[in-house]
Amino acid sequence: MENLIISSCGCASSKRLSPQFYSSHVNKTTSYEDPRTDWTEEPPQPRTVELTRHPLLGFGFVAGSERPVIVRFVTENGPSVGKLQPGDQLLTINDEDVRTAPRDHVIQLVRGCKDTVRLVVCQPPLDNSTRKSALLSSAKKAKLKSNPSRVRFAEGVVVNGSPLYTASAFSGGEGGVPLMPNVLKVFLENGQTKSFKYDSTTRVGDVVASLQQKLCLKAIHHFSLVLEQVKSLRRNKLTLLNPEHTLARIASRPGSHNLRCLFRVAFVPRDACDLAQKDLAAFEYLYLQCCNDVVQERYAPELKYDIALRLAALHIHQHAISNNIPPSKITVKSIEREFGLERFVPVSLMESMKRKELRKLLSHLLKLNQTMTGTSHKCLTSLQAKLYYLSIISELPSYGAKCFSTNIRDCNMETVILVSPKLGISQINGIRNSMPVPLADIEHLTLIRVQREDQISSLVTIYLPTAIQKEVSVSMEDRDADELVLVLQGYYRLLTGKQLPLEQEKDIWTQDQAPLYHSQHGGQG
Repeated sequence: MENLIISSCGCASSKRLSPQFYSSHVNKTTSYEDPRTDWTEEPPQPRTVELTRHPLLGFGFVAGSERPVIVRFVTENGPSVGKLQPGDQLLTINDEDVRTAPRDHVIQLVRGCKDTVRLVVCQPPLDNSTRKSALLSSAKKAKLKSNPSRVRFAEGVVVNGSPLYTASAFSGGEGGVPLMPNVLKVFLENGQTKSFKYDSTTRVGDVVASLQQKLCLKAIHHFSLVLEQVKSLRRNKLTLLNPEHTLARIASRPGSHNLRCLFRVAFVPRDACDLAQKDLAAFEYLYLQCCNDVVQERYAPELKYDIALRLAALHIHQHAISNNIPPSKITVKSIEREFGLERFVPVSLMESMKRKELRKLLSHLLKLNQTMTGTSHKCLTSLQAKLYYLSIISELPSYGAKCFSTNIRDCNMETVILVSPKLGISQINGIRNSMPVPLADIEHLTLIRVQREDQISSLVTIYLPTAIQKEVSVSMEDRDADELVLVLQGYYRLLTGKQLPLEQEKDIWTQDQAPLYHSQHGGQG
């Protein structure tokens, strides 16, 4: 029966014999890799590790709140590097079984160890039986090394026999190719990375669905995969990916070896408190993302230093409370000794301010945290600190916003279209005038029409029946036009629960690949 479903083929030419490939008669696709290959693996085995306490970094890892308690992330250059991995489940601590123990008890056991601690840990088993795009564990990576995919390295990347781009044409003649063809690495805001093996049919949406399951997210419409230029100085330049596009299509982009993929809250809520009530896991991810954005200066230069320090103090307070440090013992010196200030303070402030002055300002702001509840008997809780933090962040103009450079039709003036959950759709006319002119609320849109103008640009028409200007037509580059549509569709879905109507010419994307299923080729049953 299998031979009727899968056939192996080889095409001869006058000069050489082409490599064998496989035809799947189930989904009518071809591949250089045998689709029948069974990638099942043995379950991960427990490991025993012994850690020595570092005078500044402690044991060098942060524990999560699941049961069993897991390792959230490993501190760089700490004693856990090379011994623990993100996602490790803590099974025993000094021979005490902690599989069902609460996080607080686990932390107390670890803190009670003065010099060394002995742990038994294990990576969680992965159930990939229902997904075509699965996370790669260490065992699967080892199996891939021993039985590698049929990938040819020619003058560029090859995915399942499909040359995606030519190095000489798109990478400055350096001949560089991505280190892991056929594998997408996704960077998460908790410091972890997830790897996905993909083929020519794997979509961006498949990866998002897999991450939703792994991270236990409900409000998935807030999330998206985005691309970031690794070598770019503009860390706030992130590009949304269309969930319907294939990963092979993304990999074929010129310069794709200089891109990295992030999983982010791309469509922020108007009220973070509402998100916390609907999906606490998504709220926690948003908070962690905003903390990282502040430290990594994605909001620069609009984030002034006094606001950055206010946010750092809230972050310190929240982190200390979450780690069971009493409010009366939260001091800058103790936090710096236990966790390091670089986790909370933007890089530029760490480099430009004198450390003594920085400690003094943070100490003053930490004291203000004690008065924010309105009573003298209660301390600011971890959740309250997160809500205050996100409330401050949400006042920044670029929070959840995207800008698109355009040209208004029948006008030579350069303009910018701003899409924001707070301001809706706005227009900034001219380079010097930075005040946005409101056009309409996103939820009042009725239609978007995208028409190709030439090989590199498209005309986007936004229909606004409730506004004074009933429609706005702007000309922009194709990729900007595609991303503008994604942003408007994403926020429209969040605000109305409906799909925003779109009229667009179908984008035909072609690629060279293993001989097409319906083409003529020799086969062996």
